[in-house]
Amino acid sequence: RHRGSGKMDAALLDAIRKELPRVKVPGAYDAVHNDECLFSTDTPFAPDGIFVSLSDWRAYNAADVRTRAPAGQHLFLNLKFSRVPKQKPTSAEAAEAADPTKLAIGVEGGFDSDALEETIKTRSLFVLPQGVSVLLGDELPELILQACQAIEAHASVSDQASAVAWQEEVEVSQYAQGLEQLEGVKVSPDPSTWVCADCGVRENLWLNLSDGYIGSGRAQAFGAGGTGAALRHYEEMRQAGKEFPLVVKLGTISAQGADVYSYAPDENDSVKDPLLAQHLSKLGINVMALSKTEKTVTELQIDLNKAFEFDQIIESGRELTPLSDPGLCGLANLGNSCYMNSSLQLLFAIPETTERFLKPAAQWFDSAASDPAADLHIQLAKLAVGMLTERYACADAASAASSADCISPCILKALLGKGHSEFSSNRQQDCLEYLVHLLDRLERADKAEQPRIGRILSPAARAAELPPLFKFTTEERLQCGQSGSVRYIRNPSSFLSLPVPLEAATNLEAVKAAEAEEAAIESGPGSKKQRVSAGTIRPLVPLEACLSAYASEEVVEDFYSSATDKRGTASKNIRFATFPKYMLVQLKRYYVSDDWTPKKIEASVPMPETLNLESLRGTGLRPGEIALPDKDEQPRAAQAAAEPAAPNEEIVASLVLMGFSEIGSRKAALATGNTSTELSMEWVFAHMHEPDFNDPPVAAAATSAASPAVSAEAIEMLCGMGFAPAHATAALSQCAGKFSLS
Repeated sequence: RHRGSGKMDAALLDAIRKELPRVKVPGAYDAVHNDECLFSTDTPFAPDGIFVSLSDWRAYNAADVRTRAPAGQHLFLNLKFSRVPKQKPTSAEAAEAADPTKLAIGVEGGFDSDALEETIKTRSLFVLPQGVSVLLGDELPELILQACQAIEAHASVSDQASAVAWQEEVEVSQYAQGLEQLEGVKVSPDPSTWVCADCGVRENLWLNLSDGYIGSGRAQAFGAGGTGAALRHYEEMRQAGKEFPLVVKLGTISAQGADVYSYAPDENDSVKDPLLAQHLSKLGINVMALSKTEKTVTELQIDLNKAFEFDQIIESGRELTPLSDPGLCGLANLGNSCYMNSSLQLLFAIPETTERFLKPAAQWFDSAASDPAADLHIQLAKLAVGMLTERYACADAASAASSADCISPCILKALLGKGHSEFSSNRQQDCLEYLVHLLDRLERADKAEQPRIGRILSPAARAAELPPLFKFTTEERLQCGQSGSVRYIRNPSSFLSLPVPLEAATNLEAVKAAEAEEAAIESGPGSKKQRVSAGTIRPLVPLEACLSAYASEEVVEDFYSSATDKRGTASKNIRFATFPKYMLVQLKRYYVSDDWTPKKIEASVPMPETLNLESLRGTGLRPGEIALPDKDEQPRAAQAAAEPAAPNEEIVASLVLMGFSEIGSRKAALATGNTSTELSMEWVFAHMHEPDFNDPPVAAAATSAASPAVSAEAIEMLCGMGFAPAHATAALSQCAGKFSLS
């Protein structure tokens, strides 16, 4: 491969022109992979960059573009970026002026995301089968240049998915209907003529929909420069008695919509204008004739979120030792994605991931279907190559600290977040909940792809399924307090949720003394500075104490005994019927305090190097024990009939205030019989990872009347395959109780 220089060869130019019928310019909502290769975690910062097809906008690395790109695709945009250190200020005054004074990015006094490095971008047209790269220039056909510009400026697939989640919260402006528009005002439809009426700049321009004024927007933290002329114009018009609040960002207008903002004091936010096409038409602009050329505010905010490096703040002044080796490659922040990165680092640290995805990576890639970006197995295989080989390990470990040298699994994040209201957003999430979600998606993909897996994988790789490695079964033992008879219930699980008993802290006396000292200081005289405590001592709770609390015996009130046909008390404890190869442990740190507010247990629970759980192994029915008769169908039906038809609204309101969804809160209140907020919260923590957690509850009366009898054996068989008891019961009910059809 070589780069063209000087005048382009006539034969090469003819070959490029023959491909013009296959060249497509992406529209605003087309899927464009301009930030990551489909079959590797290469980005534009890779040594050879990435190659984006001008036909279907899919990206490949330097090797895959020749072997995995569809036949007939010969033109690719080669995006190759590199970062070089910026020169440090030479004088003490300049260095002091460069220091941030605000906790912000991209604004005066804040952190400059490009303060230490600058990005050098090279763009060229790569032509197959010649294998020639041509720098973009005037000699290339105009359609080629338009397509290349649109591909690079386009929001990536992962950014589009995040933008959809963010844009759902945009409301329709109350000023859109009946918006005042001056008569006779026309705006040139030619984008090259658009300039700020105040200062003449050509970027970040906003058009007032009432009088056609074009002004510069405000400077934003995400790097969009501006003078605020558009806002000042609105304020001047308002002082003159004219309300012209709606503006549209030029460069974002297309047939699919545009970026609209309301300057009105009671909105002052991004809004929707359902009559935008009509309003622009009166100003002489045809939305059908325009295409999106700039990123929206939402997309720019996403870019800022991704670029934010928290270690620049919280690790300032600390000496950190960068590491770079197979298995030690970092994952980039994709916007509050620490929960995803932690889950992936955990999953790719076990040898089964190497056996399942790394060793047969080529076989996974060769078996790719029509859309590799939607293939979970391929995306995990390429991440295994990135994280577990020397491909991205830096020869110089010091350079590993650069964000350009870490892995950015953008396509995988978008794929796993698809259809999930939380994981498709840029909000912070729970690591365990995400890991359970990932394993659930992988298990479903494994079941759906059994023929493919059997065809391409070795026996060792087929045996290295990841979801079963974390599954185990608990044994719940109930003993009737009246008859002494027992019942054993087995429940499948994929993680162990442990309480944190503060009373078992090894430094309990020191904690109490520190709390008393702090209380005395706070209540005593003196300035606020003098009342600051010397330091908080956290309780140290051994993990063994957490396990003991989990396995301890508890009393069950109002227990129906099928042996005596009466209600009374029973004792309950939990043991392990089976153990997983890898145990996921969650510490239950959240609880509801006496004032009905959620609180977090601030305690340290050191993790031991080894842990023996043999003493907690279940035994099943022991010699001499009498099993409770299995005749509880009628009492259960009576209990179901007595269950509350509606959730307690106070409990629901309390859970919603804690941040849980309303549907999930209602289901929790119903499932716990409206007993208490604390019990409902425990139910939420136990079930919030389930896919149907936010599905509306099904009326008990409607389901019980139509559901056939389902045997406990059939339910247990399905549970043994990894399905939740509720899902197993529902499946059997829909299949007339027949296991073979479920």
